[in-house]
Amino acid sequence: MYPRALFGGLLAAGGLYIAVCFFVSLVVPTERLAGSSGPLLEVVELGPIPIPPNLFAIAALVGITNTALINLIIASRVLYGMGREGVLPSIFSRCNESRGTPTFAIIFTTLIALALGVTGDFGDLAATTVLLILAVFAVVNASVLVLRRDDVSHSHFRTPAIFPILGAITCLVLLTQQEAGTWLRAGILIAIGLALYALNVYLKKRAGEDEPSRRETSGVG
Repeated sequence: MYPRALFGGLLAAGGLYIAVCFFVSLVVPTERLAGSSGPLLEVVELGPIPIPPNLFAIAALVGITNTALINLIIASRVLYGMGREGVLPSIFSRCNESRGTPTFAIIFTTLIALALGVTGDFGDLAATTVLLILAVFAVVNASVLVLRRDDVSHSHFRTPAIFPILGAITCLVLLTQQEAGTWLRAGILIAIGLALYALNVYLKKRAGEDEPSRRETSGVG
């Protein structure tokens, strides 16, 4: 069973985002927000409490840095887990002996982030991230429908089918709104992932083929 705090956190975060969007739209016309590169800055400038632009810029930089750091940590740990599960080459699962951190996975994700940073601005990075997240959510919702067919003996949470269906459809509709350049950047990242997966399959087959010959050489029956 999923803990209630998980659903409570999702509802609280979703409600907070909806509340921010609602009140921002009350302060600044929606058309102005849509054409602005800094919607929250528009609200700050029109608000009753004067906030220095430099202070707002510092807060924005701290927020962006924190988000980037969290994304790098999550991405490296995802690669680490995929390496441990045998989906990616095992080098991704290797950890530093003293710190216990997945060194290679961290270096790899950092290089990917640097490559994305020098080839586009924050808008491009945000759009690419949104596209990939929508694609992942679409796959996750579709997977829920597939996993519902499995019979298990223990008590577990079973979501109504309408929710993953609506979730997958919503993600697919939003994916159609992305620009061609964003698709290109995301496609390159997906291609890198598929190439690593194919390399891992090749290495596994090669290791499986070499194993009998090693046994014969060593005299193990």
